[in-house]
Amino acid sequence: MSPVAKCYRKLTKEPITAHSKELIVDVQNKLINKDPIHRSVYVLDKQKKLIGIITLNELMKIIAVRKGITTPKAMSINRLFTFISEDTKAEDIMCSPISVKLTDTLEEAFELMLIHDLQELPVVDEANSVIGDLNVFELLREINDKILK
Repeated sequence: MSPVAKCYRKLTKEPITAHSKELIVDVQNKLINKDPIHRSVYVLDKQKKLIGIITLNELMKIIAVRKGITTPKAMSINRLFTFISEDTKAEDIMCSPISVKLTDTLEEAFELMLIHDLQELPVVDEANSVIGDLNVFELLREINDKILK
């Protein structure tokens, strides 16, 4: 199977990133105002290393809670307060970082997306700095081309 390097910049040229202390409303605006192909924001520390991921689904939950829309899963009181707070920062809601490197195979990336229910993955270098992202559409196109050949 092909490496991630072969197809990771065909749709998304530049990933969306946020600093860990950035307010969630600013993170939300970054995602909303970019190309709608993006499904995640990658959270970076002061050294610009990947420390977490905020998915579009997580942002949708925050908006739902703030608008009083019922979410399908029950949340703890702490989680509800975090979602309601105007001071919520990226680090408060980010998930653990899951990433791929240029040399990883598309099969490995596909498996990570399935296991962690993600639609894109950050591509990192050896220093764990985000250098791009692999969108599920890029991955599926490449896999589909291999299957049909």
